[in-house]
Amino acid sequence: MNWSYDAVLLIGFGGPTRAEEVRPFLNNVLRGRPVARDRYEEVAHHYEVMGGSSPYNQQTENQAVALRALLKSRNAAVPVYVGMRNWAPHLATTIAEIARSGARRVFGFVLAPHRCEASWDRYIASVNHALQKSGATHLKIDYPALWNNHPLFIEAWAERLKASVARLDDVERSNAEIVFTAHSIPIAMAKASAYVEQLRDSSKMVARAL
Repeated sequence: MNWSYDAVLLIGFGGPTRAEEVRPFLNNVLRGRPVARDRYEEVAHHYEVMGGSSPYNQQTENQAVALRALLKSRNAAVPVYVGMRNWAPHLATTIAEIARSGARRVFGFVLAPHRCEASWDRYIASVNHALQKSGATHLKIDYPALWNNHPLFIEAWAERLKASVARLDDVERSNAEIVFTAHSIPIAMAKASAYVEQLRDSSKMVARAL
């Protein structure tokens, strides 16, 4: 299998790993945008209920480990890095590390299948800012085409749903309904993007696969 990339960069949201990181993390997410204090504390409480941490970082690292193994099995053992927009490992730190490795062309994968200003544009802007900050402007980062309707993405969700439904008893299964949910975004942001349409397409395709 031939690859034209020197490295793969998984680009994620990030999350706090212990209680004392929750508010600094939220401040990073907001980046000065005004949010009502009650809402801020409500979100902080969500993390406190979960023990003061998010599973996001570890789940993303698990994906990186699995991807390294998959690429190695296909004779394409390029290094796989993780860079987060809002917490460690920060994009700037990771991109500087990639640059020091001698890489010049990187495949960047934003870990959000549905695109809007918050789930795509901000990530690309953060990568560009990290390139400038680290002085790694020689790095060329390419991104995949839209993948919310990729057959393997749909197949993965269908398999997970089938496994969940299989755990129900006969009565539960006969009465079960599948509800598709997603991260909410402001109406103005939704109107300026294809986010909602992409979510509906993914949901319909998963439903058909089932």
